[in-house]
Amino acid sequence: FGVKRNVSKDIEFRVVGLAESQSHKLKWVDYMGGSWQVMGNWLIHEGAENPTKQAWGALGCIEVCGENAWNKFNELLKSLTNVDDYNEMGKLELLTVEYLPAPRPALRIKK
Repeated sequence: FGVKRNVSKDIEFRVVGLAESQSHKLKWVDYMGGSWQVMGNWLIHEGAENPTKQAWGALGCIEVCGENAWNKFNELLKSLTNVDDYNEMGKLELLTVEYLPAPRPALRIKK
């Protein structure tokens, strides 16, 4: 989950992210040099090498964090599917992400 601000209303903040149980076939998209699209703007993409020391914004996306973790993750997908091309994996619908239901956390704003 992530916190999103509605700029047009200037101060409205809300917690966003997929909370319902659902299943999606992944598609490869060019965003951020390459990401797995779950649906719409919800992605699985590269995250910070060290999220405790680096600022990074996910807004509800799944980030693969850690040193070289994104490359390792994608190499694992190649190994599991026996397909080397990410676009082909998506076209063949070889990858599915399953979300379990999870309540959105409460928004707490420190003043």
